[in-house]
This record gives sequence, structure tokens and C-alpha cells, in this order.
Amino acid sequence: MSVSSRNLFTLARSLSTSTDEATLRAAISRAYYAAYHRCLDWERQLPRRGSDTGVHGVHACLISRLESPHRHCSPLQAQRSKAIGKQLREQRDRRTFADYSIHRHLPRQFVSAQLTSTADLLKQCDQSNGLPRSGKSRTR
Repeated sequence: MSVSSRNLFTLARSLSTSTDEATLRAAISRAYYAAYHRCLDWERQLPRRGSDTGVHGVHACLISRLESPHRHCSPLQAQRSKAIGKQLREQRDRRTFADYSIHRHLPRQFVSAQLTSTADLLKQCDQSNGLPRSGKSRTR
């Protein structure tokens, strides 16, 4: 059995109704992973991957590639890629806080910000999936 980004986001929304801080931290994390996997899928519709600017880690690489789109992307694709990358970076920062700063209080607004941002990002990816590709062949 497999799951989708939407399944992860549905779980995150469900977890966000809790008053338990550990569960709220899990909601932030699940929302981030919904966004991460959707962005990974979205990137595949681009004519070519962007540059990862030498960063390490699969999450940092994806964000870097989105923020530095390939020159074969149309101006609209490049603009959306940069915006999506920036939003994913902000979500990763909240997820990192939720997962690793466990001895610090989790501001409730982090949960709502994460859910709102994820919903927006999923919508952006869905709306721009049909962007025209350039005539160039796609290489990785």
C-alpha cells in the first residue's frame, strides 16, 4: 500500500486538532513531508532540473534546485520554481524546529502557518503541473 502527498496532508490536519505538543510537532512534520513529496513530483514536469549549488542532503538539494531553476525553464516555470522552493525552505525550517528543538516551546502559530503554507504549496503545484515544457529534451 502506498500513500500520496494528499494523504500525508490529511493526516497533518487531523493531528493539528490535538492539544498535545508532541502531536502538534508531528502535524508540522507530516505537513512538511506532504509538501516535500509534492514538490519532488512537481519538479519532474520541468524540462530540466535546476542546480543544487553544492549543498548536501536530499531536502536541501531539492530546495536548492527549485530556487535555482535551469535555463531551459520558461520564465513562468522559473518564477514558480523559485517561489515553490522558497516556500518549501520555510516549511523545512518549521519542521526542523518541531523535530529537533524539543526542549523549546512550540508556538501554536507554527502549526497553523505550516498547514496554511502546505495547502497553498500543494495548490500551486497542482495549478502549474500543466505548464508548457520547452522544446528541449529533458536530462538530469
